[in-house]
Amino acid sequence: MTDFLSEEELALFNSAPTEEQSKKLTNLGRELMELTLELDSLNERVQAKSRRVLEITQRELPAYMQEIGQDRVGLAEHGVDLVLTPFYNANIKADWDDERRQRGFDHLEKRGHGDLVKVTVTYTFGRGELELARRLTEIVRRASNEMPEPETKTAVHPQTLTAFWREQVENGNPDEIDAELIGASSGLVVKIKKRKK
Repeated sequence: MTDFLSEEELALFNSAPTEEQSKKLTNLGRELMELTLELDSLNERVQAKSRRVLEITQRELPAYMQEIGQDRVGLAEHGVDLVLTPFYNANIKADWDDERRQRGFDHLEKRGHGDLVKVTVTYTFGRGELELARRLTEIVRRASNEMPEPETKTAVHPQTLTAFWREQVENGNPDEIDAELIGASSGLVVKIKKRKK
């Protein structure tokens, strides 16, 4: 840090602060710590409440509403209805290991749904290789031995995969797709819908 300071600024850093400056510095430091601790506490509470909301909307309330044969409950005092609706999700997650991700992509391809999979090929050029990079668009096929090894990324957008999974379930074909391989799940969830005035 001292490399960026002038001699005057450096002298300020090397001098002892006044009592008033020390007090202000300590007060600001304390305020920062109190706010940081308060934010940490609030974040923990928000996460706990979010987990509870998911528990109620995705498990407890749907199960109970099915048990008693209800698909809607009105909460007039809040001007909302709680509505039992289908829920779908599918995602070959980026944080899965490569082998697990590849099994998911291979499964989609074997079942005739390889068109869902996107592949991105990225070449990284080093210094002094600008001309080679410019030539890439013209000679990539002919000169692949001159090019650096490409980075290949394979993915299916989660919204695309979820829409595909919903289609399979709604068309009565979920058994044709291994839900675990594509990170798919479906069920019922309760959604809060505001009433129209």
